[in-house]
Amino acid sequence: MTCRLLLIGGTGFVGLAIKKFLMAQGAVVFEIRRPGSAACEDGKIFRVSQEGDFELGELCVFLASNGIDAIVHCGNRFEESPSLEGGDGMVVSNFVVPARVLKAAHQAGVGKFINLASGWQLNPSMRKSSPDYVSSKEAFRAFLNVYGQLLTVHSVFVNELFGPADSRPKLINELIRCAQTGD
Repeated sequence: MTCRLLLIGGTGFVGLAIKKFLMAQGAVVFEIRRPGSAACEDGKIFRVSQEGDFELGELCVFLASNGIDAIVHCGNRFEESPSLEGGDGMVVSNFVVPARVLKAAHQAGVGKFINLASGWQLNPSMRKSSPDYVSSKEAFRAFLNVYGQLLTVHSVFVNELFGPADSRPKLINELIRCAQTGD
């Protein structure tokens, strides 16, 4: 049986690598996308507004009609010193959107939800320097843990990950490279 997954954040640095890996393993990958994001097979996209808003009922129908087995949440918004609007954007991207997807997943009978958390959530100094980011990610993790009574949930901490131009060897980058090359 082929695994059918819905990916949140599939156009980002981490999400794109995970999407490629999952597809190489034979998974059928569906995505949540905002307007203007990269092209994808239309039947495999659930479109949301630029702000990330969507109708819960419509997502439930999308999940059920496509036989989605699991959600993989790679979405993330980070601003180290955000403006008021930037802080609000992090709350929406890092908590509100995945929380609403989780609720729809439960309603639609999706069995699993995998959350990629941030190593910043584990570092007390980062909590002080970027409280909006860390608290929005932690709030979703707490919400997810409560839903763990209703479906299978996992949070995976992606530590020491930097952007695509960072050539320093990092564990996640090496794991992705090994998965792609078979090393």
